[in-house]
Amino acid sequence: MSHEQNVFGGSKEPAKRTPRPFLGVQFDCCRTYNRIYINRDRTAFVGHCPKCGKQVRAEISPDGTDTKFFSAG
Repeated sequence: MSHEQNVFGGSKEPAKRTPRPFLGVQFDCCRTYNRIYINRDRTAFVGHCPKCGKQVRAEISPDGTDTKFFSAG
């Protein structure tokens, strides 16, 4: 089965994306939830409270945890 080519020479099939790693964080400061995502260097998960902007950072360690949900101030 052949696929049509677009004007730039690529396939018209959508690109397959790999899921982006994230942690779920309950922000106690504003009683809200948000996901924080891994940084480009893959050394930490970083993000902020969606209401007040308070920043949070979770460093990645080889002997870390498998937990995916956390609370932050």
